[in-house]
Amino acid sequence: MKKKYRKLNLLPFYFRNIGLGIIGITLFSSLIKLTGWADLEQYPEYRTIFRIFILIGFLLIAVSQERIEDERTLEIRMKLYAATFVYGVVSFIVSKSLNFFEFFHTDKEITAFHLLLQMFVFYFVISWLIKRKNR
Repeated sequence: MKKKYRKLNLLPFYFRNIGLGIIGITLFSSLIKLTGWADLEQYPEYRTIFRIFILIGFLLIAVSQERIEDERTLEIRMKLYAATFVYGVVSFIVSKSLNFFEFFHTDKEITAFHLLLQMFVFYFVISWLIKRKNR
């Protein structure tokens, strides 16, 4: 049985560069904050804005097309999306269960930012490994 090719509505490739630019600018501003060149502690919303821009940058990279997009890359992308979702759910359940049964008790709760960041890192690492393997 032949698989039906279904096209995803992905962003053009140049959005990957925009996402990298957003992440670069955000990390640069964080570096400025850490070195003390600018006193950003007076702005309590800086941390929230930093997190939002990091997630937006990662999202733009994740949903932009590859330079050459074909059926194989779309199939790999769909499998990666599913695996990333499962990883996020399992990671959340395991961390909550360990916290509940006090095997690994911590006062810090897993936040949406940390879960999404873990999922993006998982997506990018597995994507890189699959691309490296299929060269």
